[in-house]
Amino acid sequence: MLTLFLSRGCENSDAYGPSIYQKAIVYDWRGPNSDEFFTLGKIILENDFKVCGEYQIKKLSEFEYLLGCTPDGSTWYYRTVDVTKRKLYFLPLSITDQIKAPR
Repeated sequence: MLTLFLSRGCENSDAYGPSIYQKAIVYDWRGPNSDEFFTLGKIILENDFKVCGEYQIKKLSEFEYLLGCTPDGSTWYYRTVDVTKRKLYFLPLSITDQIKAPR
């Protein structure tokens, strides 16, 4: 099933780079800069995502991020964030199982 899903993700990639899901797995985590911290923090609050005591990000595209949130420093929850729609979205379990925790 994972192979099928990733191959579908590749259909969404263009000739210039990897798909969003491939980026979610491969790109490195980092802390948000001040603008991202403000913008993403507001979106987290607007979407009532309460497990986010600390978060790390991966920028997936111009307006989309992977958000890794933890309430306790050891358990991580992942969502994609669409900044233009101001929404958080679940990732497929087949992808979250492959994502290395930020720390």
